[in-house]
Amino acid sequence: MIPAATHKLSQIALLALLGLAVSPLTTGCSASEDSIAPPRDRLYHPAGLAVDPSGDWLYVANANADLRYGNGSLVALDIKKADELIAAGPGGRPDYCTTSALSPGTLLCDEQGSPLLEPRSTVRIGNFAGELRYLPRPGGGRLITAVRGDPSVTWADVSLASGIPVLTCAKGASATTGLATTCDETHRITSVARVPATASASDDMLRLPGEPFGLSIDETLELGYVTHLSTGHVTLLDLRGSLPAPLAIDFRAGFFTANSAGDLTAYAVQPRTPGNPDGLIYLTSRTAARIATFRVTSALPPPASEARTGSRLVPGPTFDLPAQFVATGSPADVRGIAFADAGDRAYVLSRAPAQVMVLDTSLDAATGLPRNQLVDQIEVCAQPSLLRVRESAAGTRVYVVCFAAGQVWVVDPGAARVVDVIDTGRGPNAIAIRETPTPRAYVANFVDGTISVIDLVPGPTEHDVLMQIGTQVTR
Repeated sequence: MIPAATHKLSQIALLALLGLAVSPLTTGCSASEDSIAPPRDRLYHPAGLAVDPSGDWLYVANANADLRYGNGSLVALDIKKADELIAAGPGGRPDYCTTSALSPGTLLCDEQGSPLLEPRSTVRIGNFAGELRYLPRPGGGRLITAVRGDPSVTWADVSLASGIPVLTCAKGASATTGLATTCDETHRITSVARVPATASASDDMLRLPGEPFGLSIDETLELGYVTHLSTGHVTLLDLRGSLPAPLAIDFRAGFFTANSAGDLTAYAVQPRTPGNPDGLIYLTSRTAARIATFRVTSALPPPASEARTGSRLVPGPTFDLPAQFVATGSPADVRGIAFADAGDRAYVLSRAPAQVMVLDTSLDAATGLPRNQLVDQIEVCAQPSLLRVRESAAGTRVYVVCFAAGQVWVVDPGAARVVDVIDTGRGPNAIAIRETPTPRAYVANFVDGTISVIDLVPGPTEHDVLMQIGTQVTR
């Protein structure tokens, strides 16, 4: 029997993941928080993943969903070292790794006290972190995550000059405490600039909407899009490296209407054609069987010294999904969306019923707008939470993350069928894909507190879990 306290914490973690009623906490650093500071070298409720372009480091946002510690955190995993351990085979296994008794091809490795997790890179953030994205910059990059507990969009600069990631999100903090640095107020976006930057500071800032959750980045245009779970808002971010800090420059609601229970959400957001300043951005909701779109005015960057605060979110066409995607007596619940084929195909994840919808989003010659027509539907696992699309020489594959089942389902949309099912661990809820130097998928198992490393190389071990990183799997 599960102890009552443990069961309650598991419920809190699950509710936090699913975006249900969890009371978020603020994350200011205090003496009481220092006494329960999150460990530098631990995975705990990983909720966001991002791979750097070199393929050497995997960044993880720890959500701290059971509030065991005073903060969540960002940590760095050395996936180049993980590659070396996988290649070494049984003879090269160190004492912090063992072989799975149930799956002899899977290496189980502890992150604590091992070279797999670099504790000097850890920084403390708010609780209930969501999506994590990495924006490349000269000499490193910038990590950006939506944090529901502040609420904020928290960011940290990453430097790789020393060979290990150095995360900077506060001034002088690491020199005054033995604990991991806590990201300061200047690295938490909590307000929105809505008028030209020449206006007075008292007039140009509005509070960031609550429950920031979904996050998408257009690297070419250096724009970011944030969804808000409880309000249906979308926030626009100016992410240009020429600015002293990233800015939230607009927000807008009204893309969806509330359902019969009064709920209103914006969930997943994705540009149809990243880099296109005139392109549409697509938006889903857990409470509407509808896809909304919008554009950004003045999406092209102005001079480097000028803030892009005149840019606005402008609603575009909205279209309803077919009636069969709303189960009788159940609310609509549409989760992830991703594009392939240069924007001509959209893959939309419906949670109820559990299906991947394939949409023809090619441009109509007469109207110049996407057709947005349903062309296929593929049944997947119960309660799917998100999806990612990968295009390779083998074709397009859609990876569907199944939180309740502890699996990732692999869909071939061209053949309209599921081609593989991967057992990953309890509560998978984030996935990142690396193409170089060796194709791998990384899955964050929220409940287990582990990361599964999946082979994507065509051959006999394709879609095998080659390694699991985390204390839970070794103890």
